[in-house]
Amino acid sequence: CAAGALANFEGPSARGRRADFSGCAAAFARIKVAAASGAGRGRMSITQQLLTLIPAIYDAALDFNQWLPVLERLATAFDGHTASLFQRDMVEGNDQVFGYGYSPEILATYLRQFPAHNMFAARVLAISPGTVETDRDVIEKDAFRRSEIYNNVMAKQLDTDSILTGLLRRQTDDVVAINVCRSMRAGDFDAKDKKAFRMLMPHLERSVAIATRLGTLHECIADGMALLDRAPCGAIVTDMSFRVLYANRPAEEMLQKGDGIAISAGGLRAATPALTARLRNIIAAAAQGDNGGAAALERPDNKGPIYAVASPVGTDFKLLQPGAHRVLLLVRDPLVMPNLPASYLQQLFGLTQAESGVAALLHKGLSLQQIAGKLGISSNTARVHLNAAMRKSGVHRQADLVGLLAGLPPVLVKSG
Repeated sequence: CAAGALANFEGPSARGRRADFSGCAAAFARIKVAAASGAGRGRMSITQQLLTLIPAIYDAALDFNQWLPVLERLATAFDGHTASLFQRDMVEGNDQVFGYGYSPEILATYLRQFPAHNMFAARVLAISPGTVETDRDVIEKDAFRRSEIYNNVMAKQLDTDSILTGLLRRQTDDVVAINVCRSMRAGDFDAKDKKAFRMLMPHLERSVAIATRLGTLHECIADGMALLDRAPCGAIVTDMSFRVLYANRPAEEMLQKGDGIAISAGGLRAATPALTARLRNIIAAAAQGDNGGAAALERPDNKGPIYAVASPVGTDFKLLQPGAHRVLLLVRDPLVMPNLPASYLQQLFGLTQAESGVAALLHKGLSLQQIAGKLGISSNTARVHLNAAMRKSGVHRQADLVGLLAGLPPVLVKSG
């Protein structure tokens, strides 16, 4: 039912659609009834065991660590002793296996020595997602038992004589399959096992798809957080109560100093009540979905203001959205210039070390006399280097060079 509910989100035309979970309550009620009736008669049938496994399969989509108990229960339901997820990277040709009942040493040996001899891994490249097969569908039993992988890995190290495989995903960059293995003592998988396994396949496929999407989302979030921490201005996520939900590294430094903006018991505040009211007004406007606004927040030490701009973030659809009415507040201290190393200017404009040193200090707001003093050169020499820097960068006035340098992409500094 969850697979059907989420199906509306497939494809590029899914924007704005809502999942229909109307059938889920009844479906899970049937699962509970099946489990209860099975418990009353003793050991549950394989169908009942698989029905009770479905919620756990979707839990595994949210937490990869939950795959291990899912694989264990899957192996138990099919009288197997191992179960695993298999992934082949189609770009680099690498195999990864995560399983229940395997030792890390055996997996390492297999991945290092035998992936090229695995006829089952090759088989999944030729079948469609959702297909369920046994080893007998791939190779005759006698031929399997004579194979190198059977004698060196399957039977010798994994005590495996029969394999049940389902293909969960096949894309241009990877293939994902799930396997359950039996020893010779448990007998071969048959048509009934394949039929029962097919019942789980839509849920397993959907779980892998959800996990992949969440993994991509988590990677995007991690990349975004890293980018924000290295950004040249402060970034604060707040809400209608003016609480700080997130602050990047530059913003944390500003808030800790309390220089123009700080955190109080009532949320974000500025240096005076009037400025605090102004700051909160632009946050409240953005939280209501308006464009927000900007505020110059004066500092008590006469160093000039810091500048804050509030913008709404999130989506217009608020149902089930815990972060509704969030606001992004960008805060900039004009006295803190973005990092612009001299080597960066050498690469961009072909400046010499001396010329780039003068230009970098000019970007930081120093006068020509201050630059000369800092570098230990005469004002005339500093002027020569400045003129050369302007000529090579294609500008004719000092003010134009300052504007050019201010418009360059900042070099992001690693956090920590």
